[in-house]
Parts: sequence; C-alpha cells; structure tokens
Amino acid sequence: MNHKPQPHSTLESPMIIVENAFPPEFLLECLKYADHLEEQQGKTGYLVTEMDDDGNTKDAGAERPNLRQNIIKWIEPSQGQRASQIWSQVDGVINQAAREFFGFDTWVGGTEAIQYTEYNYNEEDEIKDHYDWHIDSALRTPMPFDRKVSFSLQLTSDNEYKGCDLEFQVGDMMEPNPIARHRGTLIMFPSFLTHRVTPITGGTRKALVGWCRGPKFR
Repeated sequence: MNHKPQPHSTLESPMIIVENAFPPEFLLECLKYADHLEEQQGKTGYLVTEMDDDGNTKDAGAERPNLRQNIIKWIEPSQGQRASQIWSQVDGVINQAAREFFGFDTWVGGTEAIQYTEYNYNEEDEIKDHYDWHIDSALRTPMPFDRKVSFSLQLTSDNEYKGCDLEFQVGDMMEPNPIARHRGTLIMFPSFLTHRVTPITGGTRKALVGWCRGPKFR
C-alpha cells in the first residue's frame, strides 16, 4: 500500500476508501492473470454456501438474474505462484485495515479466494449487469467463522464505463463517492453493511472483490 488509509468517518461513512492502494503494475498483473481463468455467472446464496475440506467456499448458491447478473472468476492461492502472490498482497492489506481501522479480530491468511468481477453492457440484454441490495455476511450463521471485512479494488477507469456504482445503505442511502470509480481505488467496509452495484449503462467495469474472515463476532 502506498500510504496509510484514512477513514472518512466512523459514523457517517463506515468504510475506508484508499486511492492508489496498489501500484499500476499490480493492477495490470491482476487483469492479465484473470484473462486465463474460467468464466462463470455470478451467483447468490453465501449463507447456504458449503465448505470444502480446506475451508474454502465451494461454488454454491444460485443464479438469480433479477438480483445479480455479471461474470465472475476466482483467484485462489492453490492455482500457482502468480495467484498466490496476488492473493497474499491483498490479504496483507485487508488484514491490516481490519485490525487497525475496524478493530476486528481477523485471521492472517483469512482472506477467501479473491473474486474477479466483470460487468459488461449489452444493449440487447433485458437485464443489465448489476448486483442488487445484499450483505456479504450475517451475524448469525452456522459457519465456524464470520466474514468481517469486504473489499472492492477498482481495475478499470471511470471513463471505461457508465453507471455500475457501488452504493451503501447507511441510514439514508449514501451518495456514491466519485473516488471509488478511479482505477486503483480500494474500498473496504464491514461485511454486514448493505450495499449494491447499480446496473451498468455503458462499457465494462472490472474489479477484484473479496472477504476477510475471523473468529465469530461475540
């Protein structure tokens, strides 16, 4: 990370927004690596997701186009050195933020497989790519952990797409922060915060998103 992130407000804006959180070379490496990964349709249903023997989430959930429509790919450390390096850099930054700014107890190495997300505009699509209101974690689940911090790392520039804003429900809905659309901006927020990605109206938006785990909230 190039500089220490500063939270906007612990009450009105319970998220951290950091410009240029990673060098441009890292963003390019993420894009190049994602080009060769298997493409999937985005799914919903984290709360019923099953775990494999290594504690990773299986590809569970359901396709619900009215709630979510976009392309995803997975970056997992087990895929090799390049994937492991990408994952490790992100995990270090998210864990630091979780402890220093949110005061959450998280596991070092507790970041799940990173999800590469892509929202594409197609005029012929009846349902435009989007992800409606949802949370990434609930406070009461049968899982032996809680997702504590969610993040979104912007891989494309503002002028490459239209619409597709990341919005948060905090009291009255918060207005999107223009900085969040800058390439290289990292947004981190509590995983129980309600949020959405509005429908895309032009171009393509690419980002890395993910979640950092820790012991269950008490």
